[in-house]
Parts: sequence; structure tokens; C-alpha cells
Amino acid sequence: MWKISYFLFVFGVAANLKHAYAVTEEERLMLDSLMKPKVLACVEEFGLKDFSIEDIRKDHEIDPCLLQCFLKKAEVFVDGMINLEKADETLREVINDEDEVEQIMEKGKECADEANGSDVSGDDEDCARVAIFHSCLREKNGLFMATS
Repeated sequence: MWKISYFLFVFGVAANLKHAYAVTEEERLMLDSLMKPKVLACVEEFGLKDFSIEDIRKDHEIDPCLLQCFLKKAEVFVDGMINLEKADETLREVINDEDEVEQIMEKGKECADEANGSDVSGDDEDCARVAIFHSCLREKNGLFMATS
């Protein structure tokens, strides 16, 4: 089993699939290579210096607006809503085990439905919706930010 540091960048920003899914090192590296440029582009847009993925993993904290930036670039956040079509497409290109993809997408859909169905308002409406999605992935599914 492999921990994927950038998988949730497909859903959001990284996933801890260590215990739940069998993902090969090759698949993890492919996801890393697809997602890292999007993450780094958002880090640059936000003007972050001394940014460390490792620090975020330890703290389980990430600015939901930074995450929303990434999700937009990954085409997972579209028109103010979580849309997993692109995540599904990307996973199917990278992960060879259809059952694994289905399990991952099922978990993601639960959280997308929760986030999209939430009543959010205010200046940071999009960021708030992404925060709900992120929280759901972490709490319900053990996904998103890796723990080590």
C-alpha cells in the first residue's frame, strides 16, 4: 500500500490512501507529476514563501482558498461547485485497478454531494464550499492530507 501525497490534489490536495487503497509507486509518481505543477502555480499565485507540503501534512491545515485555486486548476471546482468528472478521468488514466478507482470516486462523491448541498454565503463562498469538501474527505474517509 502506498501513501499518495498528491492524490487529493486530484480531489483537492492530497490523500492518505495508505490503509484503504492499493496504489503502486508508479501510479503515485504519475499522479504527483500531473498535480504538482497545479499546486505550485497556486502557491506562486498566493505569494507563499517557504511553502512546505510536509508542514501542511503535519498540521492538516491548508487555506481553503489555496485549495480552491488548485481545484479550479485541476478542473474539479467548476462554477462554484465540486465536479468530480475530471478527477474520475484523471484517476482512470493513472490507476489501473478499476475497483480502486470506483471506491475512491464513491468516497469523493459523498463529500462532493455534502459540499455542493451546503448553504454557504459571504465573500468567500467558494472557499467555504471547498473547506466543507476538504473536511468531509478528512473526517469521513480518512482522505486528503497525508499524516506523515
